[in-house]
Amino acid sequence: MNKYLLQNIIEAFQDEKKIVLATIIKVAGSVPRHEGAQMLIFEDLSVIGTIGGGCGEASVKMEALNVIDTNEAKTHRVLLNNDIAAKEGMVCGGMMDVYLEPLKNIIPYQKALSLLQNNQSSVMLERIGSPNLKSIYNSSGELLFGLPVQECLKDYINSKKPLVLLLNNENWLVQPIQPDEKLLILGAGHVGKAVADYAYALDFAVSVVDDRSTFANKQRFPLAKNVICADFVSALAESEIDDNTYVVIVTRGHSYDEICLKYILTRETKYVGMIGSKRRVELLRKKILAEGIVAINEAKLHAPIGLKIGAETPEEIAISVLAEIISVRRSS
Repeated sequence: MNKYLLQNIIEAFQDEKKIVLATIIKVAGSVPRHEGAQMLIFEDLSVIGTIGGGCGEASVKMEALNVIDTNEAKTHRVLLNNDIAAKEGMVCGGMMDVYLEPLKNIIPYQKALSLLQNNQSSVMLERIGSPNLKSIYNSSGELLFGLPVQECLKDYINSKKPLVLLLNNENWLVQPIQPDEKLLILGAGHVGKAVADYAYALDFAVSVVDDRSTFANKQRFPLAKNVICADFVSALAESEIDDNTYVVIVTRGHSYDEICLKYILTRETKYVGMIGSKRRVELLRKKILAEGIVAINEAKLHAPIGLKIGAETPEEIAISVLAEIISVRRSS
C-alpha cells in the first residue's frame, strides 16, 4: 500500500464516500498482476489503481457493489479461462482470489499515512475475513493501532513485500506501508531530465543534483522532491542514501562521473547505474578500486546503464534505464 492509495482512502472517508479495497491475495497460472496488487473501488464504479484491467477487473468491480450493499468483506475468485481471455484478446488462463473489504475505519490509514509523512515505514496486519482485526506496527515492532497479534506474525513486521500467511487455520494479510523509493539522479542534463520526467509516474521520490544553476532548478524539474544545485561532493555528503535508493549517474563529464561513482560505491543502495561505454566504465571501475576504495556496492553497479534496446535519444535512454530499474525493483 502506497501513499497515494492512503491519501485517497482518507479523502473518501472525509467525503463520506463508500469504498471497497480490493487486494489480490492468491494467484495461479497466467495473470496480469500478482499478490498484493490493490485497487480502490467507489460506489459509482470509478477506481484508483488497478489489479490488471480487462474482464477480470470488471468482474471484481461488479462484485464490489454487492460488498457495499452487504457491508461485509468477502473473497471473490476470478477465473481467467480461455473463453473470457478470448473475448478480451488476452493470453491468460489463470486464477485470482481478490479480497474485497468495505472500509469502515479511517484511523489505521491515518496512522499509516502519518508515519509515511515522517518518512517512517509500518506494516498493517489483518486477518482475512475479519477486517476489524487490523493492527499496525512500526518498523521497531511497536504496536500503533489495534490488538497485539500472534508472536510469529511479528517476524514479518519489516517485510518489503505483501504476503498472505496461513497461521492456525487463519489467513493473515501482511501489507508493508513504506515511503516511496528514492531515485537520485546525478546530472541534470538531457538524459537526467528525461529520467526524472518518466520516474514520477513510477512512484519514485526524485532528487536531482547538478552544479549548474541553469540546469538544476525547480522550473526544469517541477515535480522533483529535491533539486540540489551544488558541487557533487557537497551534495552527495548531504544526501540521504540508503538501501531504498536507486542512483543514476549521468553527469556531463568523466571527472564528475568518477567523483560520483567513488562516493556511491561506498554506500549501500538498491541500484547504481552509470552512463558510458563498457570500456570507459571498466577503466574507471578499475582505477577506483586500485585507489583502495572499499566498494561495498560494486555488485549493484549497472554500467553501461540501461537495458539494451538500441536507445539513442535522451527519452529512449531514459526508458531503457527505468526498465532496468523496474527489473531490479520487481526482483528484490
